[in-house]
Amino acid sequence: MQKKDLTFYYDGIRGPISTSIYDAEYYQSNILLAPMIGTLVVYFSDERPTPYVAESWSQNELTWTFNIRPGLTCENGEPITAASFRESLLRSLKWLSQHSDQPLFEKLVGYEDFINSGNGDKLGLLAEGEQLIFKFREPFRSGFLEYLSMAPFGYICRENFNSDLSWKDKTKFVSSGGYVLGDYIPGVEYALNRREDYSLVDQNSPKHVIIKSGGAEKLSSQQKSTIVETTNSQKVEVDGFNVIKQIPMVLGVVCLSEQAGKWFESHKLRKAFSNVYKAHLRSAEFDTFTSHKTEFFFFNQETELSPLGLIGEDEDLPAPQEPLIIRSAPLPLSDRVQFGEDILKKTLDTLKWPYKIDNSAVASVEQMKDLSRYDIRLIGAEVGSGFEGWVVGMLFCSEMGANWPDPSGRVCQLVRDYEKSSMDIKDAIDRFNTYLHEDAALFPVYHRGGYYLVSDDIDISSLSPLITRIRFDEIRFKNND
Repeated sequence: MQKKDLTFYYDGIRGPISTSIYDAEYYQSNILLAPMIGTLVVYFSDERPTPYVAESWSQNELTWTFNIRPGLTCENGEPITAASFRESLLRSLKWLSQHSDQPLFEKLVGYEDFINSGNGDKLGLLAEGEQLIFKFREPFRSGFLEYLSMAPFGYICRENFNSDLSWKDKTKFVSSGGYVLGDYIPGVEYALNRREDYSLVDQNSPKHVIIKSGGAEKLSSQQKSTIVETTNSQKVEVDGFNVIKQIPMVLGVVCLSEQAGKWFESHKLRKAFSNVYKAHLRSAEFDTFTSHKTEFFFFNQETELSPLGLIGEDEDLPAPQEPLIIRSAPLPLSDRVQFGEDILKKTLDTLKWPYKIDNSAVASVEQMKDLSRYDIRLIGAEVGSGFEGWVVGMLFCSEMGANWPDPSGRVCQLVRDYEKSSMDIKDAIDRFNTYLHEDAALFPVYHRGGYYLVSDDIDISSLSPLITRIRFDEIRFKNND
């Protein structure tokens, strides 16, 4: 292996990785896609926003202006300009706004007309020379730069789409970023090759990256140029490797489908489920090196919650005519998912409600987010380390998020109120936790962090303790010539 080659193992790969931009924020897809997408802004592992395709930006009240770097292209030669970047963003916004408004971007001037007509001529998204300009009709607290660093808001080369803007091929990708897709074995091994014609990639970053399924069991002592990202419940130490622990920003939840016609459309039945579920959760023990049982959305924030109106023990509850369908993870299960399944089984057995668990290996992101397919989902998502309006908006109110339920609409309204006011953050957290509790459609199970094993020929000072997602282009080797 050459000095500038890197092998990256991830034990969370479950089946073939989709290259569709519609799956891009699903973690195993993002590992492969993010290095191939040129975004206006990037966040390195120390969480600092840094200009990328935009060489600079400025803000003047409700107007943000980004100066696009000259000379950048997709791997197929398609020029990346302010005008073509605008077209890419319009494509993404049309997709993200099909069923609900895209948080924060819904504040753009002319957004409602754009959604109703599909015509972006009056939208506050302009290209003037090499400047890309965003004009908003009202202020917001945060999140704009973070959104612009995400894959769907990066430059997505036109050749990736069919004429109707559907994704052309989930196994191929035309890159606008610093790496291109190389050879691969679906679900097992993928190659990324650095673009030598791309000025934004540091020549000291890995020249080739091999992404493989697997964890620490794949390592041998003194193996070089290797990083493992693992969610193994026990700390693993290997000679010649440094351990970097992640902050537990991933939340695993039990999520009820409360759509019309579904079993949990009934608030009474959701409350019955809630009281039994929480009783079983509180009596259970679960704590490992990477995962911790929780009743609350954020790992460092809690709210005192009064009990829901309890269903009397002598009150007869109906039983579903057909088994409730639970979407869980593919087998074999991690200990944290097994813990969630066990609590679910105890809850449903106590209620005497029949159920069937779906552990099938193939489930697209679209299927996982489709509330009409399942009665209950056991699913996780990155929620951050504290309340931020734009993150909550993405998870509950956007096509980009996990499509978590908000049956009363109060969570999405809270996000809107928080972003346009000086609401105290403690008040926002208390209200948020109360709404989740009272709506009884989403139940935290565990927080997960995970950790990295990094071979000692890699300069760990190029990686921050805040790291949650590896950026291959910031990795540096020791004694690099």
